[in-house]
Amino acid sequence: MTHIFIGSVNMNPLHDIERFSRLHSWFRHLSFQGKNYLMFPWKGEQPKNYFQPDVEDHDNPHWWIWDAADIDEIPLSGKAKDLIMRYPVTFNCFLKGTDKDTRGARYVQGWSTIQKINPDIAMEIADAHPHIRDITNIVEIEHIRQVHEAVIQAHRIYLILSEQCPEVLQVENMVSHTEIPHKDLSPSLRRKHKGKHGKLMTEITITDTEASPDHTQADSAGTRLFRKLSKLSLKDSSDH
Repeated sequence: MTHIFIGSVNMNPLHDIERFSRLHSWFRHLSFQGKNYLMFPWKGEQPKNYFQPDVEDHDNPHWWIWDAADIDEIPLSGKAKDLIMRYPVTFNCFLKGTDKDTRGARYVQGWSTIQKINPDIAMEIADAHPHIRDITNIVEIEHIRQVHEAVIQAHRIYLILSEQCPEVLQVENMVSHTEIPHKDLSPSLRRKHKGKHGKLMTEITITDTEASPDHTQADSAGTRLFRKLSKLSLKDSSDH
């Protein structure tokens, strides 16, 4: 089972998680042990970055993935935010999987960077996969494992939200991705642009809070973020 329905809209966590894993190359900066991220349903596909969103669907709900360390930036509040925090996913340096060269041969993009950041990577791989020697096979197994675990968490999150916070799953309560700040989660960019404010964000557009009382939760989250952003001058770039 890979499909989740919000109303008549078919949400496919497998599609969104696979897309996320291929959308970026900064995963190579993660450790083999991994880092925690949070998932939540939101309107429109999650942009790659501010200057190159690479978004095809702006209107339907999709699964977004966010750094768990920046929980305050997720546009949910109260109980809904507490619930998604119970189901983090862990991604490591092999989330992207392998790439193929012009001959169709598989290779690990950024392998030298991975080794530099993970000096004990050879021992860690041997412990985790003692019977597999081909690094491309190991990377593909790690990719499949992480995507599979994230899909399971997406189903758990959906079920618990539908039981306890069903209003969060109503598309009309979600603002579009252009109204949510997008930051590049790359560790290298985060170090470069973090600055005194400690955040890496883009601009945000606030919707009309008078339009419908159903938008209160999303708009209040957006308003808080806008106040932060009003103090920032962001220079977001793409090193993907």
